[in-house]
Amino acid sequence: MPLNVPVITMDFKSIANAALSGSKTDLPLSGSSTNILNELIGSGVFGNKADFIQFVMKAYMEFKVGGGSQQPTQADVSNVIQNSGIGNSLSQEDVQTKLQPLLTEAFKVAGQNKLF
Repeated sequence: MPLNVPVITMDFKSIANAALSGSKTDLPLSGSSTNILNELIGSGVFGNKADFIQFVMKAYMEFKVGGGSQQPTQADVSNVIQNSGIGNSLSQEDVQTKLQPLLTEAFKVAGQNKLF
């Protein structure tokens, strides 16, 4: 007789949209990171801010489920960029000077539970 084990699924798009629509929840980025995010949205790396938040939430949760520490290191963020392919359309310089710092800050916020 098969066991009835519940399957837990996470709809990151709904979670991200809920985070954006909540009056108290948002992704508090610095001015420079907000500018970088807007530039990356303009170049098509992310569709919009909700798409970015969805990516950050998914990547951070995968990092934590994989046994990651409380705060991802720069190497951890580099692995996320490489494994996800999110930086494939960018030059190596843009990955290092834009995407890496943006995701490092976003993961820091996620680690402080400000995203949820």
